[in-house]
Amino acid sequence: MSEKDFEGMAKEAAEFIKKMAPGFTPKVALTLGSGCGDVANEIVPVCTVEYGKLPGFPVSSVQGHAGVLILGHLEGVPIVGLKGRVHYYEGDPRSMVVPVYTMKLLGAEHIFITNASGSLREEMGPGALVALTDHMNFSGVNPLIGRNADGMGPRFPSLYQAYDPKLRDCLMEVAKANNITLHKGVYVGTSGPSFETAAEINAYRIMGGDVVGMSTVGEVSLLHARARTHKRTLSLSLSQHSRCLHL
Repeated sequence: MSEKDFEGMAKEAAEFIKKMAPGFTPKVALTLGSGCGDVANEIVPVCTVEYGKLPGFPVSSVQGHAGVLILGHLEGVPIVGLKGRVHYYEGDPRSMVVPVYTMKLLGAEHIFITNASGSLREEMGPGALVALTDHMNFSGVNPLIGRNADGMGPRFPSLYQAYDPKLRDCLMEVAKANNITLHKGVYVGTSGPSFETAAEINAYRIMGGDVVGMSTVGEVSLLHARARTHKRTLSLSLSQHSRCLHL
């Protein structure tokens, strides 16, 4: 499938959604990863659409990824939420291209990506929250590979400060005000579905990785590559288990 096809399907999906919620413009796009889907229950919905009804939207084969797009309000803020994502290991490295393009076409200014991860640091055990400062892509793939459509963004995008430091500082302040321990860390992205070997865990730690997972990297790359106007990105990782236990 060409980039023009992705672009066309994203535009079709955005128009379909806009017709379901006339006049609604989200300020924030929220991706709800593994373990974070219950946040959707706090959203006051305007409308919901199953991925299967939207052009180009993939349907996940993984339990816990519902595959529903939600328009609504969270604490009074208009948002578009993606409940569930499709991962590289499900067979298509470009599966999230259309959903990411669509969120941007709907007008979201800020992107908040969540994920579940494994901790590479003993001080960040199961249940730890980590605000991402950067990432390393060890998946072996990149969703930007392939023919580029100039209408969606530059051929060679920069990922310098891909995770907005001002948004992250704001998140840290909110966590502190609510007595929530929030760590900072670098996310190591892998393709999965197998977990890491002991040698890989050790290597990632030596190179500066703090948590490891099988998502997020591609979505962040797409967001910055396809933004004609700047989209500020924030990502929060929920550590579900410690990889250090395997060393």
